[in-house]
Amino acid sequence: AQRGEMPLRAWRWSQEAGLSIPPRAAYCHKCRAIVLRQEYHCMLTGSCIGLRNYHYHFCMLAYTTLLAGYLCAMSLCVLACGAQSQPTETSADATIDSLNGSLLTEPQSQPDTSLKPEARSDFSRLCMAMFLILAFAALAVAAGKQLWILLINLRKGVTHAESRQSPPPVEYNQGFRRNFQHIFGGSPSRLLIHLLPVPRSAVGDGTVFPTRRAGVASQSFV
Repeated sequence: AQRGEMPLRAWRWSQEAGLSIPPRAAYCHKCRAIVLRQEYHCMLTGSCIGLRNYHYHFCMLAYTTLLAGYLCAMSLCVLACGAQSQPTETSADATIDSLNGSLLTEPQSQPDTSLKPEARSDFSRLCMAMFLILAFAALAVAAGKQLWILLINLRKGVTHAESRQSPPPVEYNQGFRRNFQHIFGGSPSRLLIHLLPVPRSAVGDGTVFPTRRAGVASQSFV
């Protein structure tokens, strides 16, 4: 972008940046930068999600959802197996132990109401397991919800910022397949390949986008 009194055609003027910015771009006050095809500012990573890091953010949400769900399920299994493996006394053994205790205990002594070390250890493990289950479940729900929102916006061909407009723009919606190709550079059938943690360059330059009305990429001229 260049400084000037009038913005470039199909671009718009940004008062915060004092520059002409391309379509679908926005100025972030926290990053103090113009973000191409801005989605939103992620508080977890402390950076804006846009054209060049959308793929990595999408993969991070997918990995977090799967890992948190897996850890939550494993914590539930460990908790269930631990509860089933606890030794239980039969009624006869409990009666004999109570009679032996009553014979060996003096009449004046008070009953011991303190928890045994084994009971305290079991209670601590139970509390830790419940905390991990709730933490992993909350993390899986939060990451999964954000991932679902990205997929919905990808199907509609809008960014997160554009989806909050009333009404949201529809000129960039080319259908789910073409929307997917424009972001990831491949077909949705190869989604597992796109989720691989490998370096990947952004598709396009962030200044020209295909539109439904023209059928071709919208161009910008000085």
